[in-house]
Amino acid sequence: MEFRFSDAHNDLLQRAIAGDDIASRLPDGHSDFIRMQEAGIAVQILSVWVPVRYAEQNLSWNQAQNLISAFYTAAEKAGSLVRTVRSAREIRENLAGNRLSLLMGMEGGHPIENSLEKLEQLGRQGIRYLSPTWNNSTTWASSARDEQSPVWQGRKGLSDFGREVIRKMNETGIIPDVSHVGEQTFQDMISESRKPVIASHSAVWELCRHPRNLKDNQMKAIADTGGVVFINFFSGFIDPDYFPERNRILSAVKSAEFFPDESQFRNYEDYFTHEDRQIGQWVAGARPEFDRLIDHILYAVRLIGADHVGLGSDFDGIETAPAGLDSVLDLKKIPGALHRRGLSDSEIEKICLTNLIRVLEDTEQP
Repeated sequence: MEFRFSDAHNDLLQRAIAGDDIASRLPDGHSDFIRMQEAGIAVQILSVWVPVRYAEQNLSWNQAQNLISAFYTAAEKAGSLVRTVRSAREIRENLAGNRLSLLMGMEGGHPIENSLEKLEQLGRQGIRYLSPTWNNSTTWASSARDEQSPVWQGRKGLSDFGREVIRKMNETGIIPDVSHVGEQTFQDMISESRKPVIASHSAVWELCRHPRNLKDNQMKAIADTGGVVFINFFSGFIDPDYFPERNRILSAVKSAEFFPDESQFRNYEDYFTHEDRQIGQWVAGARPEFDRLIDHILYAVRLIGADHVGLGSDFDGIETAPAGLDSVLDLKKIPGALHRRGLSDSEIEKICLTNLIRVLEDTEQP
């Protein structure tokens, strides 16, 4: 059986802001629209992520608009290759026509600038999920990084306004996404949402005890809402041995190698996307084996069932993925690995493609 794929999280839009033509084949990085099509990706959610510096300068909304504009510009340039969509019906039409369906999700809630009106506007512009935080907390929700920090002094969980945000997301067809939020925020989101909740790009805490990963009770809670856990490909979330070896390599390399400063790049996005690719080359020897990713997928399937597990690669937002996953073109290795480990074709199709379509349909505006 030939499988097609859906991916709940990819940071390719940062490369568009950096000045790269993501509608054409790029010489490096994990993806572009051409390679997505060749890989058999049918549904791709691109992340609207606003780095911390824009929040510190009160420019989060403006930068989010730049990313949304880049999304539609790139899709238009790609022509018949892709189609921007809002609904599961449109996705199914594209499946029949073998076209790539593109959507947007928002990583971090700073761009709404404490405004429900701006949240609604983002929904009208095509944002289909939103995580209240990135690594940095908002004024109305605490992040996983901050909740774990011994020096952080903020309030844990959702504020009253944060609970309003979740209710408004339910009303407007924006899926609550728990990736990056702290455990108290997670619990508050689960209790407040009346529609399915997702984790757009997280992995399994029991296999790699990183604060960004999900514990068993959290994955069960997501499944109980009808939601989906989309497994992240980042080496550091897959393998507990990655960061010690990575940091050892970097400490040696950076003392000998010159890395250009930000002023030598076109803009900030060009700088940090280049840095990710450079670090990825330096620390390639620390990448875990491919089967580590399969371990995470199978653990989640055995815990919450194949109806509630999917792929959230985080491609072009991570420095490395496991060995053998060098780009979207390597997605085709996943179905065979899952089949060898005992999953049926129908289970694999749910994980690789249809669970994302189903949760999008279940959360569309009435």
